[in-house]
Amino acid sequence: MPRLSGSGIRSITWSGFPASMHHAMPAAGCSGRTYLQRLSLALALCFPQVLAGQFAPAPQPYLPGERVNLFSHWDAPDVPDAFLLELPDEWELESVRAVRHGYRHVPFSVHGTEAGSYHVEPTRYLRGDFDVIVQVRAPEFSAHGLSHWSMVPATFVETRTGGSFVPMEAWRIRRQLKPALADASTYVLRLDGSQAPLRLDRAFTQRLSGSYTLEFWLRTTALNCIVFSGWDGEQDRHYELELIIDGSGRLRYYRNVSGEHVSMGSERPIADGAWHHVAVSRDEPSAWTHLFVDGAAVDSLFDPGVGYLQGPPALAIGSRQVPGPRQYVGDLDEIRLWSTAKAAAEIQYAMWYPVPERTPEVSVLNFESAASRNSFLPGATALDRRRGAPVRSVQPRDFSGVSDDGRIYLSWYSDHPLTREFVVERSDDGQIFESVGRLPAAAQDNHYTFTDEAAPDKVVYYRLRQRFVSAGEQIAGTLKVGRGAEEVQETASLLGNHPNPFNPSTTISYEVLADEHVEISVLDLSGHLISVLVDRRHDAGHHEVRFDGTDYTSGIYFVRLKTSAGHMQTRQIVLTK
Repeated sequence: MPRLSGSGIRSITWSGFPASMHHAMPAAGCSGRTYLQRLSLALALCFPQVLAGQFAPAPQPYLPGERVNLFSHWDAPDVPDAFLLELPDEWELESVRAVRHGYRHVPFSVHGTEAGSYHVEPTRYLRGDFDVIVQVRAPEFSAHGLSHWSMVPATFVETRTGGSFVPMEAWRIRRQLKPALADASTYVLRLDGSQAPLRLDRAFTQRLSGSYTLEFWLRTTALNCIVFSGWDGEQDRHYELELIIDGSGRLRYYRNVSGEHVSMGSERPIADGAWHHVAVSRDEPSAWTHLFVDGAAVDSLFDPGVGYLQGPPALAIGSRQVPGPRQYVGDLDEIRLWSTAKAAAEIQYAMWYPVPERTPEVSVLNFESAASRNSFLPGATALDRRRGAPVRSVQPRDFSGVSDDGRIYLSWYSDHPLTREFVVERSDDGQIFESVGRLPAAAQDNHYTFTDEAAPDKVVYYRLRQRFVSAGEQIAGTLKVGRGAEEVQETASLLGNHPNPFNPSTTISYEVLADEHVEISVLDLSGHLISVLVDRRHDAGHHEVRFDGTDYTSGIYFVRLKTSAGHMQTRQIVLTK
């Protein structure tokens, strides 16, 4: 059956005709070829099958103001008449093309519609599997944290007055887009495709002679280009590795040291305009080579052949060893070459943290200092640097909690684009944790909140297990929340507030049982202090204080009472506007 898949599509099966297909019979003037195309498309619908090879479900990260590639895949006996494409507001469409067999490109003609969407048609007849690449430019600023794009195949229905494209809604894909951050305080290497080969010196590349791990950060929308290469283009010449972006945006690895070119590659495209981490790890004794993208192993290669390389292997950045076509266009950062074959867990951890520029175990090119320039052979052109490195801080920020009448409200911020989900874990002793809930990585404004409805009435501990789209994960901090292990004598208490909910103000009542210093404060749902209403010594008796919410947004807030004796109590209040 036909399949339209993109980053995050689930398998789709269909056992009948969409409403639009009832109009797919030949109309007056419909050619026999067009009719056969629609008939074969309709027949394919009658035989559903299980679909595989889908892209990841996480929102696609992008850098505001930069070019972005949106990828989808079509698998059908015949292509539909057109696709209907919808983009977020203010996104600029630059081109649409199909790619067959990873390198044959077919451009699409693009026509705008009155509704602000586009219908795009292939300029040549397509059959079988092909990728659709939509190249767009994101706006500099976005009003929302998340946006989406969608694409749906359509068939042309002829009428007496002309005709129109009718979408096949059963196959629509709708994918989320999430703005990512770049670190403007550090530099990356910018390549524009016109530079001379940037050949690395042998002191850097000698680590390729045995077991090694080459890792780096990459950001590009270029297709059919060379990222790293030790080859000069001669068919029988031996080389340790070549990494390219193929015509469909996927990463490919090649090697030839035993007379035969061997290869492996990524299943999903990575030339989407976002930062990706790439690693190649070769273990010489076992003859296994593994390819990693964003910390996840995407392919493996068993190559026991013994090579004939003389001396340290050659390696160039952005092209082959000799000037030629297919030069890389895009950004590179934090290139590391290790003398050992690193395992997946080591790569997942180390990719987020800087390392010294040169040690006995690793050589590093980070383009921050003059030392990076010294790693190239004479004749290399001046390095073109730009600001905007990948954000490598993955730890959630402002992890906090508030206890209120048997519930505990947790809050934190995270803007890391490769986070798949957060698992919230709880412990009674701070040692043994169990899962109490999970949140997918799709929060607006990068703000996450979680309510533990079954929290015990004592001190408890929470931590976050942050899982990435690469299948890696990390533990993010431990937070202690609760009433305390020892009972403190109650010398003051909150009685409530009226009205509740309120707009814009409410009166908070509390009672002091003996002369005592009392603090009354208001916190937001994140646990941040927003106002101190009272902070003084009180005589015993009934007291009231007013809270004005005029300057605050609607939502849940907490009133907290604290005494100098150590007693603390909170109550929930609700502001509605």
